[in-house]
Amino acid sequence: MVISGLLMVLIALPSYWIGLTLQPNAIDSDWVNSKLSGYQIIGLPIEEYIWFFLVGFGSSALWELAKGTKFYSSKKRAKK
Repeated sequence: MVISGLLMVLIALPSYWIGLTLQPNAIDSDWVNSKLSGYQIIGLPIEEYIWFFLVGFGSSALWELAKGTKFYSSKKRAKK
């Protein structure tokens, strides 16, 4: 799940960077800066990184649930 979250962040970053090169003031015009923490990493609010990480994190769990993958050992337990 952690790997999926990190991959989601890595996939989203290039699209943001392309968008910011085309419209440099997009963050100031689209986000309500008074509601954000004020921390930015490479020009993006840290909340964006957190949001994309959590989306990737949660979607991997939903994918496993939809596939029917079991989260416990498939070995049969020894009878007592």
